[in-house]
Amino acid sequence: MSTQQPMIVMTGGQTGPGYEAARTTANDKPDSLVTTSSRSSGEEAAQTINGETDHSNVHYLKLDLAGLNDIRRFAHEISANRLPVSAVVLNAGLQSLSLSFTTDGIETTFGVKHVGHALSFHLLQPFLAKNVRVVLTSSGVVHDPAPQAEERHARCKVHQGGAACAPQPGVFER
Repeated sequence: MSTQQPMIVMTGGQTGPGYEAARTTANDKPDSLVTTSSRSSGEEAAQTINGETDHSNVHYLKLDLAGLNDIRRFAHEISANRLPVSAVVLNAGLQSLSLSFTTDGIETTFGVKHVGHALSFHLLQPFLAKNVRVVLTSSGVVHDPAPQAEERHARCKVHQGGAACAPQPGVFER
């Protein structure tokens, strides 16, 4: 990758609207668009986008937003590649239909979409351009009825002296 042109980091660029955003952005030909995913489909998506746009500027780096150590590894890998990052698109997300937790004990949807993105952004800050663009996508997943109501109380978990939760309004009222 060249060190003269902008680098854009995008989470969740391998399917759906994120894929379309990555394809459109790649077609505008920044020097480098790095897409991330915890799945192998991320590499395939990067290759497909390069083929569709007739460019070779999309690169894939593995990033599991459900693992805080993997986020730290990813930030280190970005720092070793080049500076600066001209844009960050925090787009990855998921919806777990049953109660599940990340490797760090955080409810999965909240851990990936909020905690994972927050830590990623925090660790990338030293490598951001002065005029960086930051895009954060969101959804109403935390308001979806699945998981079931009785499981919602378990969505808050005390973890190593802190708490991570995504409760429904009024869940703690008696």
